[in-house]
Amino acid sequence: MITLEEKLELFKKLVYQRIAHESEMAVRNVEEENDQKMIVYTQQLEQEAEKLYKEAEKKIDSRRNEMISVTHMKNKQKMLEKKQALIDGLLQEVRREVALFTTSKQYGAYIKWASEQTLEKVVPDERIYIYMTSQDISRFTEVVADVAVKCGHSRESLQFEPIDPTIIGGVIVENKSHTLRMNLTLQSTLEDEREWMMKQIYKALEEVGVASE
Repeated sequence: MITLEEKLELFKKLVYQRIAHESEMAVRNVEEENDQKMIVYTQQLEQEAEKLYKEAEKKIDSRRNEMISVTHMKNKQKMLEKKQALIDGLLQEVRREVALFTTSKQYGAYIKWASEQTLEKVVPDERIYIYMTSQDISRFTEVVADVAVKCGHSRESLQFEPIDPTIIGGVIVENKSHTLRMNLTLQSTLEDEREWMMKQIYKALEEVGVASE
């Protein structure tokens, strides 16, 4: 027969075992829950780290592309400046050659030709304006006057007026009413041929590899 003390001892033992089991299960559940939370947290950290890395990588790529773009633009600008300097230099050289032409013997023939091309298209009137540089007026008044007479104009109708010496040389003819103006100055010729000269210069620069970007 089991005594009261033995029943109490057995009860305590059962209670202890139950508490121990439940405690173990609770601890295990907590550990499993913590492990699961740690897995989720670790995954979140890895995802966040990956996100930050990609964002940083994008920023690095963006910055690198920006720097490359800026460098490219700077190099392109330097190349354009270099090309423009070469073109300006060459055009200036052409201008010097044209200015030098005005001191040659052949320049007189050009003045005569330009006078013929303009005066023959102007209807004779009591006043015809002829614009030339002061130097050319002193040198070629008679040449132009002779051409004018051959074209049906009287010497008395001719009025010579000086123009800006930077125009280099040549002839501008204008009728009395200022409704007809023909410009055969060398400056005008240079401007008319500027686009063609620019194309030729670019072509020459491309052939030596300067005009390429």
